[in-house]
Amino acid sequence: MSKKLLFAIIATICTTTAFADTKTVTTKDYVDTADALKQDKIVGHTQYRPDSVITDTTNDGVLGKRLTLGSDHWLTPEFWAAYLEAGSLTQNPNEDVQEMVEDGEFTYDDLRKSLVQANVLEIALSRLTSTINLKRMTCARYVENAAQTAENCLLWNVVQ
Repeated sequence: MSKKLLFAIIATICTTTAFADTKTVTTKDYVDTADALKQDKIVGHTQYRPDSVITDTTNDGVLGKRLTLGSDHWLTPEFWAAYLEAGSLTQNPNEDVQEMVEDGEFTYDDLRKSLVQANVLEIALSRLTSTINLKRMTCARYVENAAQTAENCLLWNVVQ
């Protein structure tokens, strides 16, 4: 009888553990409910051909995007720098910019609110400084036999 009792105890333990499983059966409703709790995937670069940056907005759950000028993926930093230097992005749009806007690649408002990468600004500023004398004053006469420094300048020319 002890063999029968031992067999009954083992069978009871196996049966109890089999019914004690707490796994959830995966149904369509269960999956849909769990999926609804997740954040939607952030869309890639569908709004702009060049790079863009995701920004916050005043509306909860709504993301904004800002155009980034200087991407090597589409138009080069030199391209954007030339447009910035000429003022042809927003002040006086040239034919290329007008065509991009008409094609729906971005709007004039997108250009006004765009972010400019540092390398684009450096290129544009170096071009401007090479064509414009940014010094407002130059020394016309220095102290004799002294180093030609601002401290030894006797007469200044002021550029108007």
